[in-house]
Amino acid sequence: MKTFLIGIGLFLLNLSITFGQENFNAVYQSLYEQAIKTGSIDYTAIQKNRSNLTKLVNYIENFENEELNVSQLINAYNIYAIKLILDNYPVSSAKEIPGFFDKLPCKVGNETYTLNKIEKAIKKKSKNGQYHFALICAARSCPPFPKQAFTSSSLKNQLDAQCRLAFNSENYIRVNNNLVFLPPIFNWYKKELNKEDGEVKNLLKKYFSEPLPDSYSIKYYNYDWALNDIKEQIYIDKNSSTNYQNYTPSKLMLKGSFELKMFNNLYTQTSFFNKSANEIPQDRSSFFTGIIDFLYGTNNNINIGFNLFLRGSRFDAPESSVFDILKFENNEQARFAVSHFGPSIKF
Repeated sequence: MKTFLIGIGLFLLNLSITFGQENFNAVYQSLYEQAIKTGSIDYTAIQKNRSNLTKLVNYIENFENEELNVSQLINAYNIYAIKLILDNYPVSSAKEIPGFFDKLPCKVGNETYTLNKIEKAIKKKSKNGQYHFALICAARSCPPFPKQAFTSSSLKNQLDAQCRLAFNSENYIRVNNNLVFLPPIFNWYKKELNKEDGEVKNLLKKYFSEPLPDSYSIKYYNYDWALNDIKEQIYIDKNSSTNYQNYTPSKLMLKGSFELKMFNNLYTQTSFFNKSANEIPQDRSSFFTGIIDFLYGTNNNINIGFNLFLRGSRFDAPESSVFDILKFENNEQARFAVSHFGPSIKF
């Protein structure tokens, strides 16, 4: 009888675990259909209805396995990456969130990790670096979000499918004559990727569907840390050598955000040079220009605001203070006016 009860208990435990995994997969699929489009994430859609995400996080927090497997850790990494973005949304990059990778807590089963610690745990358990194409770090240069939750029984086939999905997603691998441009993930984790497949070129031959030149060189393009949101994001990494900002005069404010810019210029002189290059003393001449620009994000596509121009001039004795012009007076010596005021709109 005792043996029979133990058998029943083990059967129910196994049934519970199986049901839990199947339930996780179903909710994952619902989240994918709700918010994943061409590999990018509709964070606004999840923010409006976080029920699927909350269920997945609760499931991950209650993992009962004594030793977590690779598939569980990959799923945990991807779900927590979405959660941490939404906890700070709106942002234009994960790098704008302090401690996103190395400090913010991610509870997985009985332990508290960070995203970096989850990745290190995966590295210890994984035979090769294919998992790097399954970890989605919320950046545009990340691989596309996986179409299915990973399971231990199908992990190898799923990683193969994810590599094919990543390698052949739009603009992930770029071929230009005899040059093949790869995201730096291939360079950062070259040693891990080489464990099983020998070389990066073997990986390309295995997973990249387009024909490659007979002889080609590999270059690595700059990693784009802009958020992998379905909305267009502009993010400039302060440490990047990109010249993108040189050709990007401004950006739209997100809904509820505002931008206030001020420019002030003050010029003064108490002498000038004549045609003979001799310095000629004169009374103090001072000129001031102030510009104030304000923009507010009414929604993510339209900003409204105003422009205000202030101008002043002053003619005083040479010993007078240069800052007297900031008294903004109108008299025999000084003039001050709002020279321009008008609404502005950006879309």
